[in-house]
Formats: sequence, structure tokens, C-alpha cells
Amino acid sequence: MILRRMLPLCLLAVLAGFAILGDDIKGDDELPPDAKKMVEEYEKSADAILAKAEAQLKKAQEEHAKAQEEVRQRKAKLIAALEALADRLNKEGKTNQAKIIADQAEEIKTGRIAGAQPNPGTLTTFRGQNGKTFLFDVTGQAGAGTVWGTDTYTDDSALASVAVHAGVLKDGERGAVKVTILPGEASYTGSTRNGVTSNPYMQWGGSYKVEPYRKGKAPAKRGQGGGGGQAMADPGTLQNFRGQAGKALLFEVTGAANGAIWGTGVYTDDSSLATAAVHAGVLKAGEKGAVKVTILPGQQAYQDSTQNGVTSGSWPDWGGSYSVEKAEKK
Repeated sequence: MILRRMLPLCLLAVLAGFAILGDDIKGDDELPPDAKKMVEEYEKSADAILAKAEAQLKKAQEEHAKAQEEVRQRKAKLIAALEALADRLNKEGKTNQAKIIADQAEEIKTGRIAGAQPNPGTLTTFRGQNGKTFLFDVTGQAGAGTVWGTDTYTDDSALASVAVHAGVLKDGERGAVKVTILPGEASYTGSTRNGVTSNPYMQWGGSYKVEPYRKGKAPAKRGQGGGGGQAMADPGTLQNFRGQAGKALLFEVTGAANGAIWGTGVYTDDSSLATAAVHAGVLKAGEKGAVKVTILPGQQAYQDSTQNGVTSGSWPDWGGSYSVEKAEKK
């Protein structure tokens, strides 16, 4: 009887003991209050920092969009003002200035240099168009590709690297580059210039030279010195200009078919300018006009040919050269 009465009490005590043990186990699994508080404070501060950063980013994006719109409006106003100025100058007969301004407006509007073709990489596809000039939109790049030659380059040389080697553009600089197509040479000289090393090469079928394209040159005036777009009298030959490689000069010449010349596209500097102009197709025999001459370094060989009724001779190594082309009309 006593045992029966004690059994429920024992059972109750056992259950109470399990309850206390369960509390102890549960307490071991839970994060202590002080650590829990630290985590909660971190989460709260992290959320606040991210919320602040997101607000700042949103504000910056709004400011950027606002700045872009302001630039767009200013660009539109500038283009409109330049075009209006070009129209006014055209009406006043100042066509040269008007064209320069109109080209600038077009460049700002489209992002392309007015009148310039995209960089073709190399000039091999232009081979045979000797004496013709082309304008290309180029970004100078010292490592764009291999280069052969100095001043006169093989037509498979990388134009972007040639422009840096020749000092027309700096590495990474964008600009308009004027290219003149030339005939192949018997040999090409290597050199290191402006951080670009060009290679020597033997005979090759096509060449070209590069020079900067300068907008806004003053129209030619007669009777004044050369070199600045102003025509000088025919000097006969170009020997007196030897050593001024790369310099462009303007001469007023009457084409002739009976002078002695050596070379094709690139002529020895003792060749008759009047006859070289006819041979190159710049002037006809008896025709008077302005021609542009570019002084070039000496070549190791000059190729003979018959063109436009004039026969040029071949010649080995010579100390100075030049090329001749039509003078740009203003």
C-alpha cells in the first residue's frame, strides 16, 4: 500500500529531473546573451552601412545622369553654333575657314574625323596607286604590328606603329594621318624611333609614307617664302634641300618632258622637278601649276619606268630624294 502511494511521487520526481536536465542541455546549445547581443549589433550596423552606401550610389547615378544630359545639351548647342558660323562664313566667301569649322562640327557630332577613312591596318590593298594620298583616322600604337623601313615603309607595315615611328602620332594618341602611296623600293632601312623599332628589308612591291594632317593651313600666297603652304619658284632640282627629310615645300612649276630624272614615285634629288611632275602625273607637259614636294632621305636604289610620255632612269645608292604630288586647293 505504501509502495503504491510512493510510486507516483517517484515518477513525478523523475520527470522533474528530466525537465531540469533538458534545461541544462538547451542552455548549452543557445548563444550566450552577451555574444548574441554582439551579433545583433553587427547585423544592425552592417545593414545601416549598406543602406547608406546604396543611397549614396543612387545619388551618384542620378548626378551622373544629370551631368550626361547637361553635356548632351551643351554639345548640341556647340554643334548648332559651329554650323551657323560655317554657314555665315560661306556666305561671306570665306570657304576655307567655313570648311574647317564644318569639319570640326561633324567630328564632334559623329566622333569621326571628317574626311578620314578608318585605319586599314596596312596599305597593301592600295598598292599601285602611286602618288595618291589618303586620310586615315588612326590611334598610334607602338606594338600594333611589324614595321619595315624608315621614312618610306613597306606597304605591309602596320600603319598605327608606322605613325608612331615616324613621329606623326604618339603611342595612344588619336589623329588624322595623311598617307602617300609610293612604288616598291629595292631595299628598306631599319631604325629605332619614338619607342618603335623598324626592320630592314630587301626589295618589296609597294611602299608608303606618312605625315600629319594639319587643319587650318593658310591659303597659298605668291611671292613669299616656301614651307608654309606658299609657292616658290621652280628650283630646277631639289639638291639644295637635301637633309631636310620630311619637309614639304610648295613650288610653282611648268611641266616639261625633256629633263633628266631617276626613279619612280621617289626621285633622286638631282632629278628635274618639272619633268618629275609630268612623269608622276601631277602636271602635263607645258601645264603650269603648284606642286607639293616632300623631301626624303636617300635610297639605296631607284627604279626606272616610262609614265605619261616620260622615261626615268634607274640608279643605285644616292644621298637624297623627293616625291611630288598635286598641291591641295584651298
